[in-house]
Order: sequence, then structure tokens, then C-alpha cells
Amino acid sequence: MTERSFTERRKSPRSVPRGEHSWKLTVRAPIRLLDISAGGTLFASDFPVPLSEDGRLRVRFAGRPFEADVTVVRQSAGSGHQGHGRHELATVFNAMDQRSRTAMEDFLRARMAGK
Repeated sequence: MTERSFTERRKSPRSVPRGEHSWKLTVRAPIRLLDISAGGTLFASDFPVPLSEDGRLRVRFAGRPFEADVTVVRQSAGSGHQGHGRHELATVFNAMDQRSRTAMEDFLRARMAGK
């Protein structure tokens, strides 16, 4: 490969950034919800997620929308069978609105009653 000369279009010279830099990338990824309780979830994903990573979980319980802010507290290698994904992630709930709390409570109550 040969380099071609080009005309610099910048109005100022390039500079090398100093110090620590970070980049946060928001990714939507399909998950499989394995278990849920009033305090958090266990789900499977094809993608690893770092511990202490915050996220937003969106699912439907019996057709009712549920959204909660979560933090990943544990990650382990999943079995990967039955489409569960290679990474099992445990999360705790940080915040959710009343509509989501009611949807989750109704869903858990129905499951406990065997419905």
C-alpha cells in the first residue's frame, strides 16, 4: 500500500491527548430472563458485562411493560444450552417506577399461585 500526499484541511495542528480517557457505549442486547425476585434478576446473555455495570432492563410481564435500573453484581459462565447464552448475569434493582413495581409484584404473585 502506498501513501498518497493529501492536503490537510484542519485549521489547527493535531494534538496528542494526555491523561485518562474513557468511552461508554450503550448496547442493546437480547437476553433471556432466567429468574426474578423482588430484589433482582438472573439472566443469560451472549455478551459479558463487567461487574458493577449499570443498565436498564426492559421486559414484559403478562403483556405489561416493566423497566428497572439495575447493577450487575455477579457473572458466571453459563451452560449455553437451550439458547440461554454463554454468560449468566445476576443484577440488583436500583430503581423502578410504581407501574413497573406493580407489574412485577402481580407477575410474581401469579407465579406463586401457580397461574
